[in-house]
Amino acid sequence: MRKTIIAGLTTALTTAAVAAPALAQSPSPSVVAPAPATQQNAADAPQLHVDTIKVQTSKRGYVIATVPLTAINMGKQTVYVQVHSNLKTFEPVTGGEFSGQTGIVGVPGNGKVYKVYSMRFAFNGKSAAQVRKSLKVSISNPTGGAVITDATASAS
Repeated sequence: MRKTIIAGLTTALTTAAVAAPALAQSPSPSVVAPAPATQQNAADAPQLHVDTIKVQTSKRGYVIATVPLTAINMGKQTVYVQVHSNLKTFEPVTGGEFSGQTGIVGVPGNGKVYKVYSMRFAFNGKSAAQVRKSLKVSISNPTGGAVITDATASAS
């Protein structure tokens, strides 16, 4: 009986000794590296970017900055992004939709591959030249798996 127990222990130890180095090896690169299909999916993700800001003086004397926001591959989803202007904005009483200095903007997915939206900012007490020189508008933190390809816009 003693020989049977020793033989069993020897077999168990031998099996463990042979299996341990195999278990200690790192996973094969094909398991760790992303598959090409994953990289392709990232290219198909919704993309947003801001472009060169257009600055003009309104008839009432304040400055309006228009920021193009381009949406690509949006599908039918709405993507939300945080928007920030480095200059203090104000809300004109004359109406129209103007963005605040900071906020969240929803970019609707209308099924089109490419669409340009406009964000408008109003500035009081500054000339168009001052706004043109120093204004920076940035977008960040997109929802829905969207990617920002150009996050900051300035005037030309």
